[in-house]
Amino acid sequence: MSTRWNFLCYCDPLQPEERWPVNLLRKMPPGRNIYTHLSYDALPSSLAQGGAKKVYIYRNPKDTVVATYYHLVHQPRVQFKGDLMDVVESFVNDSQAFGPYFQHLASYWKRRGQDPNIFICSFEDLKNDFKPTVARLAKYLGKNLSPEQIGVIHRETDFKAAQANPALNKIERHVEGIFDFNKHPFVRNGSIGQWKKEFTPAMNSKMDSWIERKMIEHPELRGMKFVYE
Repeated sequence: MSTRWNFLCYCDPLQPEERWPVNLLRKMPPGRNIYTHLSYDALPSSLAQGGAKKVYIYRNPKDTVVATYYHLVHQPRVQFKGDLMDVVESFVNDSQAFGPYFQHLASYWKRRGQDPNIFICSFEDLKNDFKPTVARLAKYLGKNLSPEQIGVIHRETDFKAAQANPALNKIERHVEGIFDFNKHPFVRNGSIGQWKKEFTPAMNSKMDSWIERKMIEHPELRGMKFVYE
């Protein structure tokens, strides 16, 4: 996948500059596929305003915290020494990478009626209502997929299939020492509601208070719903 998609935010200082994704992107012809963790406001103007099709996928904040924790744990170079509560605190204090979480959400959500080149769905939409969600995405991208084609996509991106696919599971990152698959693979769990097994009552209470406060502070998120299980 990394040969067809470039991660705009990623820069490995151990690689020569010509191999940095941002420099590879400059050399690619139109029709480029890019993925990023950047908010709308942090996108290069050529992406935000140049007519590029943008697909924004968000996840409920509680499972996002759990996923972030495990993503940090299996990266030796990051040298993360904290625990899950430290990650909870980083979200609640708006200090996590690519955050703040709610500001990031709002940067896309508030523009969905202004920018015709934004498609928004949640991780939970894809888990609970995969085929209709993919059909809507295909229409947005100008593709007319048959039910059979959507069925193939469903099978190929199923959690077990994705975990068994070296490209999707980024096995090359383990070989390079970027990820430690001895702790867990890149495609780790893929379920909704992991927070229920991982959070202490104190963590959950802290998250609930933060979510309630931030939804009030961001009235532009009106209409956004989180699915927690």
